[in-house]
Amino acid sequence: MVINGQGWENHEDTLEEAIRREMLAARQDLWLLKMDYKELKKAHYKVLKRNKELLAELANNKECTCDD
Repeated sequence: MVINGQGWENHEDTLEEAIRREMLAARQDLWLLKMDYKELKKAHYKVLKRNKELLAELANNKECTCDD
């Protein structure tokens, strides 16, 4: 610990403190990205499930609704 003329030196200005703050911010960004990925994965599987249902429905109908 270093004492300057005004009391204890403020540790907020150290390199270690700056790195700690950056790591905390990066940790929060990583958490947000993980949550986004989790939601995207859920949506992806929901679309795959719906696609499978529609393909099964189409196979059961075997009717073309096109106007040729």
